[in-house]
Amino acid sequence: MVEFVKESQGGIESFLPGLSTGQWLSIPFIILGLILLLKKKGDIRSVN
Repeated sequence: MVEFVKESQGGIESFLPGLSTGQWLSIPFIILGLILLLKKKGDIRSVN
């Protein structure tokens, strides 16, 4: 709840509004995790 009422600290938040800096920085890791999950799922199919 605090994320919605706190003042912007500048940085990436002022350039790309909508998400906090921590949220923007976590996006690449979420994408990487999804890629690894999908890659692993493909490996299981090729074994059977």
